[in-house]
Amino acid sequence: MKYSRFKKFAKRKDVHMLIDLDTLEQFKDGQTILVKDKRTVKKGDEYEVEPIAVTNSHMYVVCPFCGHIHKHGLPDAILEEDVLPSGDFCGTRESHCHKSIYDIYLIIA
Repeated sequence: MKYSRFKKFAKRKDVHMLIDLDTLEQFKDGQTILVKDKRTVKKGDEYEVEPIAVTNSHMYVVCPFCGHIHKHGLPDAILEEDVLPSGDFCGTRESHCHKSIYDIYLIIA
């Protein structure tokens, strides 16, 4: 998902933002705005990324390869009374990204 589209999506009531979008580093690729999450860490050939938002069934991360926002499913996730899911999740690449993976650890404080 392009960053400009995600900014509109983030205003929905069912989207729980985990960071302020202004903390993402923005840069242009032609007319497209790409973003980088400074919390992402590269370890060996893989990246550890943290979600920027969650809904009752998905989490959203900044892809370290393409700079767009990717959506990943949260199996059996239920949002009740501001209790959000936590745990280890493995994010696979999108078809347009490099052939690699990244690990996601979702922590809700």
